[in-house]
Amino acid sequence: MPKTTTSQSQQIRESLANGLKAAAANGHTITLWILCIPSSMDGPAAQWWDGWKKKQEKAHGLVIELWDETKLSS
Repeated sequence: MPKTTTSQSQQIRESLANGLKAAAANGHTITLWILCIPSSMDGPAAQWWDGWKKKQEKAHGLVIELWDETKLSS
């Protein structure tokens, strides 16, 4: 499986935004959001992820986890 790169960052941002929007539209609140990807992130993507994750957790008051190939295969 190819590595996840920063080229997928827009998809990741949209995924969280769509989840938050759908939850709000239905009167729900997301407290935990898990991103599942079938590969590992390359260095630049991992660096982007770490910063983005912290900002989103603070902005939306939720916990964000990453389940990559290592977590999913264990």
